Amino acid sequence: MDMEFRNCKLELDLKCHAPIIHFQPEEEGATLRASEVKPKFDRYLMKKVPSLKNCFKNQYLPYKMKFIDNSPNVIYKYSKNEGKYDKQTNNNEGNFQLYFARDEKRRVETNPTMTITCFDPLLQKLIVEHIKNFFIVTNFGAAQGKGYGSFTVIDEEQSKIERILREEFGLKTLYKMDFRKAAKNLKFSKKIKVIFENIEKFYKITKSGYNYQGEYARSALFYYMHDKMIGNEKAALKDKVIEKPFGTIPYHLNQQTHNEKYVRALLGLSSYLSFTDIRKNTKKEEKDISVNINIMHEANKIEANIERFSSPITFKVINDIVYIIPKQRWCKYILNKKFKFKYKVSKNVPRSWMSAIKDNKMRKIEYERFIRKLDEKLKREEIYLQTPEEFDLLKFLDFAVQYYNKMEPKGYAHTIQISYDIR
Repeated sequence: MDMEFRNCKLELDLKCHAPIIHFQPEEEGATLRASEVKPKFDRYLMKKVPSLKNCFKNQYLPYKMKFIDNSPNVIYKYSKNEGKYDKQTNNNEGNFQLYFARDEKRRVETNPTMTITCFDPLLQKLIVEHIKNFFIVTNFGAAQGKGYGSFTVIDEEQSKIERILREEFGLKTLYKMDFRKAAKNLKFSKKIKVIFENIEKFYKITKSGYNYQGEYARSALFYYMHDKMIGNEKAALKDKVIEKPFGTIPYHLNQQTHNEKYVRALLGLSSYLSFTDIRKNTKKEEKDISVNINIMHEANKIEANIERFSSPITFKVINDIVYIIPKQRWCKYILNKKFKFKYKVSKNVPRSWMSAIKDNKMRKIEYERFIRKLDEKLKREEIYLQTPEEFDLLKFLDFAVQYYNKMEPKGYAHTIQISYDIR
């Protein structure tokens, strides 16, 4: 399809490389939303052509955009809903876990036609010039930082895509997982399952560690900070907060640094952490109890309160290749910030109580009574931790990729290729 406006309209077919997590997946024709794409493209154009800000008021560019997909969408649901499909779901593709998204949203595979209507000749020219690159470097929908919602206008040569990614994000090193050979004979859903399993494994091994079906690995972030004599928040929380409610011997980490920081926030901020007490010396009624740690930023008088901070490591899926993109400039917003941690015993009935009390109603009543008594005798302790004062994301990502690739021979995941720009 030619890249030109005809009668003030530009029509382009989009290819879906990774499904979009849609908030209304059951709606007929669920696809990309102009209400999300247009503001992003407006900002992209004004960044590339700063003079546009002076030409148009309110930073709203005068063109219209719409997306139409008349083909039946394929909706992928949770694995726990396997076998439960609606009319739009491809029964032959199957279900799989919705990685990263924790709500009722669903992944939708859609290949829409985009129509842009514009009467300004200069703006038409700029749209044609930048629209391809915009889609190459941008994801859409929920969990877009984890690779979902990836589309391109048409297939580009792989080398051109990589050049555009390097230029857009200022990358001298390009990290990628190439699934073209592994996914060659797979249907779209099976291919996406393999791709996002590996994205999740890399992200977990990088940020929080990996523990699944007998395979365990500490996080790359733990080792990277430990080499700099910085401990993580988990050590401080276990020593000063989590152990206190149950009055047992304090937890001590081997090679304790005594310089604990809230390091996990560097790769994305969470409002809470959850730990389960699995110690062998725990009292019977206290086994498997989960402790939720609420996390809140303690802003000072001259800074705004931080409620959200997305991971500065993002993923872009194009033509069965996963590109790992670091955004170094994001990190400055989270450095040297103070956070308050306060625990709360979870109201979820633990496994040890399931076997001890068979009656569901009685079990819930007894557990709530136990929690109330525990609350009465506990002193609600709070601790404060700072995030590190400095963090070189590019050096860390290089360390994390090297660490991750050492895990691959053990069956952890797909090897990450490293491509250095030697120009």
